[in-house]
Amino acid sequence: MELRELRTFCAVVETGSFSKAAKVVHLTQPTVTLQVQSLEGSLGACLFNRSRRDRVLTEEGKAFYGYARKIISLCDEAVQAISDVDSLAKGTLRVGASTIVGEYILPSQLASFKGIYPCVEISLKIGDTTEIMEDVIKGALEVGIVGAKPTRQELDFEEFIKEELVLIVAPNHRWASKDKIGLDELKGEPLLLRTEGSGTRMAIEKRLEEGGLEKGDLNVIMSLGNTEAIKRGVMAGIGVSIVPKIAIENELELNLIKEVKVEGIDLAMDFYVVYNPDRFRSRIPEVFLEHLSDCLKEEHRTQNPAPR
Repeated sequence: MELRELRTFCAVVETGSFSKAAKVVHLTQPTVTLQVQSLEGSLGACLFNRSRRDRVLTEEGKAFYGYARKIISLCDEAVQAISDVDSLAKGTLRVGASTIVGEYILPSQLASFKGIYPCVEISLKIGDTTEIMEDVIKGALEVGIVGAKPTRQELDFEEFIKEELVLIVAPNHRWASKDKIGLDELKGEPLLLRTEGSGTRMAIEKRLEEGGLEKGDLNVIMSLGNTEAIKRGVMAGIGVSIVPKIAIENELELNLIKEVKVEGIDLAMDFYVVYNPDRFRSRIPEVFLEHLSDCLKEEHRTQNPAPR
């Protein structure tokens, strides 16, 4: 029994005739007939009812077809796996990320991934959530990690990670000495936020609205293009802000910024992996996402060791 005979047999079943199958497998009709006969000889069974004009499977043929199709699928999968291994040695990773992920999470993870797959060429684009999703739809990026759940029908998505959002103020701000404030105290307070289209801004506005604070209640005095600019504005005393905690760890340690809790609200944002199911996606982004997930889980275990 040979693989080419199985492919020919399945082609006859799926086209309904020897002549049509010959065109599919690029053989002559007599060769197709010979291969089916050889397969029947190996099995010791008749696979087609030759008393009829159309090629109807015998009971033995029906039973064998499912196995033949599985064998072919496994062989094709094995060939693809070898191809994927080869592509990991010399392929390209085209990934996009919203600012928080791109600036504070991915750099170290990309470095460790590069250490494992040194020949993979890495291309990282950092932009706001809307921009990254557009590039994934167009195919400029194979995969993106963004801070808002996609609403575009062209995209599929998976939940990735959740990050805590925190209210930050300057060390000399009147709230700096407080452990927490009420949500209503944010009304009218000069506020620095990311620009429209940012996943962080969308998440903040959604969380505040869920707590009962409408967009009209917010006194947004500046919309800034990145979190670094927001931090500098807060440190300068221009206003307060809400940012992912991962972005201010160094400033908190150096006492350049103060974190203040907000009562009665769950301040957090979700990040999502997005991709276009209608476009080809190589194995490389899949391997990178597996690597990234493993690294983040390990970091979580390190930071939150199990109690003894």
